[in-house]
Amino acid sequence: MRAVFKRISQSIADNCPAAVVLVTDGPHYLKHLVGRRLLVTPQGVEDFSEAPDWLKKEAARRAGEVLTARQEASYYQIKVPGSQDLVSIFIDLALPLPQLLIFGGGHISQPLTVIGTLAGFQVTVVDDRPLFANRQRFPAANEVICCDFAGALSLVSIHSETYIVIVTRGHQSDEECLRGVLGSKAAYIGMIGSRRRVRGIISRLTEEGMEQAALSRINSPIGLAIGAQTPGEIALSIMAEMVSVRRQGRGGEISLKEGG
Repeated sequence: MRAVFKRISQSIADNCPAAVVLVTDGPHYLKHLVGRRLLVTPQGVEDFSEAPDWLKKEAARRAGEVLTARQEASYYQIKVPGSQDLVSIFIDLALPLPQLLIFGGGHISQPLTVIGTLAGFQVTVVDDRPLFANRQRFPAANEVICCDFAGALSLVSIHSETYIVIVTRGHQSDEECLRGVLGSKAAYIGMIGSRRRVRGIISRLTEEGMEQAALSRINSPIGLAIGAQTPGEIALSIMAEMVSVRRQGRGGEISLKEGG
């Protein structure tokens, strides 16, 4: 039991998402498995249960689905091979706190920081201007970094629960930030800008040999299409898109492939 919780704690500390499978019920000849656990991570299955292979395999499959979809806690029943008996399992997630990394301290970033905090994200704001990167401007942020964007990239940790929003003051710095994060493990990368401007950046990156798989990760125009106009509305649309990615595994990256 201690080994399971130790590994769960370690997984969270390493910013590695995991699913915990608990056997809750079963036929009398498998009652010894009740209360046993398996830990499933993107790297594989760690078995603490002494469960039969068929149960481990099916539990791992179910846990993998829950982990990919970032579902809430779920119950499942698994049929015992060769019989009608069922084993009940409970799957819960052990996830690092989601991190919202905002490049740019402008007028959209302020409401986005507040909404992100309310949604349970650890928020970091980066800007190279002291007047825009300070605690007075972003009291809700967990961290405010004032330095050039290239330098900031060496200061922050980007992992599978990191959601990145690029809303700097200019095309050049937007592109600089984008170049720095496209190869990361971030769950979401969104960049503000008109379709024409974004297509121009993508065209340059393509000419330089950037792989299409990396470019397809860009969510731009950023945010869900809710008709947002004010900074607060735009921030809300961005957060809605990030929640969609986190909970449903999809965002708005297809907007780059549409006409217009």
